[in-house]
Amino acid sequence: MAHQRGYDLVQVSQSFPPVCRLVDFGKYKYELEKKERKTKHKSLEMKEMRMKLAIEPHDLGIKKNKINQFLGKGHKVKVTVILKGREMAHKEKGFELLNKVRQDLGEDISEDKSPERMGNRIFGIWSKKK
Repeated sequence: MAHQRGYDLVQVSQSFPPVCRLVDFGKYKYELEKKERKTKHKSLEMKEMRMKLAIEPHDLGIKKNKINQFLGKGHKVKVTVILKGREMAHKEKGFELLNKVRQDLGEDISEDKSPERMGNRIFGIWSKKK
Protein backbone atom coordinates (compact mmCIF):
# COMPACT_ATOMS: atom_id res chain seq x y z
CA MET A 1 0.00 0.00 0.00
CA ALA A 2 2.93 2.39 0.81
CA HIS A 3 4.68 1.74 -2.50
CA GLN A 4 1.44 2.29 -4.44
CA ARG A 5 1.14 5.78 -2.94
CA GLY A 6 4.87 6.58 -3.40
CA TYR A 7 5.77 6.49 0.30
CA ASP A 8 7.91 4.29 2.52
CA LEU A 9 6.71 2.28 5.51
CA VAL A 10 8.76 3.43 8.53
CA GLN A 11 8.62 1.78 11.96
CA VAL A 12 8.48 4.66 14.44
CA SER A 13 8.30 2.78 17.75
CA GLN A 14 9.51 -0.60 19.04
CA SER A 15 6.33 -1.26 21.03
CA PHE A 16 3.83 -4.10 20.70
CA PRO A 17 2.13 -3.84 18.28
CA PRO A 18 4.80 -1.95 16.30
CA VAL A 19 3.90 1.64 15.32
CA CYS A 20 4.51 2.40 11.64
CA ARG A 21 3.89 5.44 9.45
CA LEU A 22 3.62 6.08 5.75
CA VAL A 23 6.22 8.80 5.07
CA ASP A 24 8.77 9.90 2.53
CA PHE A 25 11.89 8.33 4.08
CA GLY A 26 14.29 11.03 2.82
CA LYS A 27 12.16 13.77 4.36
CA TYR A 28 11.76 11.78 7.60
CA LYS A 29 15.52 11.23 7.86
CA TYR A 30 16.18 14.94 7.24
CA GLU A 31 13.75 15.92 10.02
CA LEU A 32 15.47 13.57 12.49
CA GLU A 33 18.91 14.99 11.60
CA LYS A 34 17.56 18.54 11.95
CA LYS A 35 16.20 17.72 15.41
CA GLU A 36 19.56 16.19 16.42
CA ARG A 37 21.49 19.25 15.28
CA LYS A 38 19.21 21.49 17.34
CA THR A 39 19.75 19.51 20.54
CA LYS A 40 23.54 19.33 20.11
CA HIS A 41 23.87 23.10 19.80
CA LYS A 42 24.80 24.49 23.19
CA SER A 43 24.82 28.21 23.78
CA LEU A 44 27.29 29.49 26.32
CA GLU A 45 25.61 31.89 28.65
CA MET A 46 27.09 34.58 30.79
CA LYS A 47 26.07 34.06 34.41
CA GLU A 48 26.36 36.81 37.00
CA MET A 49 27.09 36.45 40.69
CA ARG A 50 26.51 39.60 42.77
CA MET A 51 27.75 40.19 46.27
CA LYS A 52 28.12 43.08 48.68
CA LEU A 53 31.34 44.15 50.31
CA ALA A 54 30.05 43.22 53.78
CA ILE A 55 29.34 39.56 52.93
CA GLU A 56 29.45 36.91 55.65
CA PRO A 57 32.00 34.05 55.26
CA HIS A 58 29.28 31.38 54.99
CA ASP A 59 27.41 33.31 52.31
CA LEU A 60 30.67 33.84 50.45
CA GLY A 61 31.27 30.08 50.51
CA ILE A 62 27.84 29.44 49.02
CA LYS A 63 28.51 31.99 46.27
CA LYS A 64 31.88 30.34 45.50
CA ASN A 65 30.20 26.93 45.18
CA LYS A 66 27.61 28.36 42.79
CA ILE A 67 30.36 30.01 40.70
CA ASN A 68 32.16 26.64 40.54
CA GLN A 69 28.95 24.99 39.30
CA PHE A 70 28.53 27.59 36.55
CA LEU A 71 32.16 27.23 35.48
CA GLY A 72 31.87 23.44 35.55
CA LYS A 73 28.99 23.63 33.08
CA GLY A 74 31.13 25.74 30.74
CA HIS A 75 29.51 29.12 31.34
CA LYS A 76 31.37 32.38 31.74
CA VAL A 77 30.78 34.09 35.07
CA LYS A 78 30.64 37.81 35.75
CA VAL A 79 31.38 38.37 39.44
CA THR A 80 30.16 41.76 40.70
CA VAL A 81 30.83 43.47 44.02
CA ILE A 82 28.31 46.22 44.76
CA LEU A 83 29.47 49.19 46.84
CA LYS A 84 26.95 51.32 48.74
CA GLY A 85 27.30 54.60 50.59
CA ARG A 86 30.56 54.97 52.48
CA GLU A 87 31.90 51.76 50.95
CA MET A 88 32.65 53.85 47.84
CA ALA A 89 35.57 55.37 49.78
CA HIS A 90 37.09 51.88 50.19
CA LYS A 91 37.17 50.64 46.60
CA GLU A 92 40.38 48.70 47.25
CA LYS A 93 38.46 46.35 49.58
CA GLY A 94 36.16 45.45 46.68
CA PHE A 95 39.16 44.57 44.52
CA GLU A 96 40.63 42.55 47.41
CA LEU A 97 37.37 40.60 47.76
CA LEU A 98 37.32 39.77 44.04
CA ASN A 99 40.96 38.66 44.11
CA LYS A 100 40.32 36.51 47.21
CA VAL A 101 37.38 34.75 45.55
CA ARG A 102 39.47 34.24 42.40
CA GLN A 103 42.33 32.65 44.39
CA ASP A 104 39.96 30.43 46.39
CA LEU A 105 38.44 28.99 43.20
CA GLY A 106 41.78 27.53 42.11
CA GLU A 107 44.27 27.68 39.27
CA ASP A 108 42.07 26.30 36.47
CA ILE A 109 40.13 29.58 36.16
CA SER A 110 41.12 32.08 33.49
CA GLU A 111 40.41 35.77 33.79
CA ASP A 112 38.66 36.99 30.62
CA LYS A 113 38.40 40.52 31.99
CA SER A 114 40.46 41.73 34.92
CA PRO A 115 38.57 43.46 37.76
CA GLU A 116 37.51 46.98 36.93
CA ARG A 117 35.26 49.60 38.46
CA MET A 118 32.19 51.04 36.79
CA GLY A 119 30.18 53.39 38.96
CA ASN A 120 29.36 51.72 42.25
CA ARG A 121 30.26 48.24 40.98
CA ILE A 122 33.51 46.32 40.64
CA PHE A 123 33.37 43.32 38.33
CA GLY A 124 35.52 40.72 36.63
CA ILE A 125 34.67 38.03 34.05
CA TRP A 126 36.03 34.51 34.50
CA SER A 127 35.86 31.22 32.62
CA LYS A 128 37.26 27.71 32.92
CA LYS A 129 40.68 27.07 31.34
CA LYS A 130 40.56 24.64 28.43
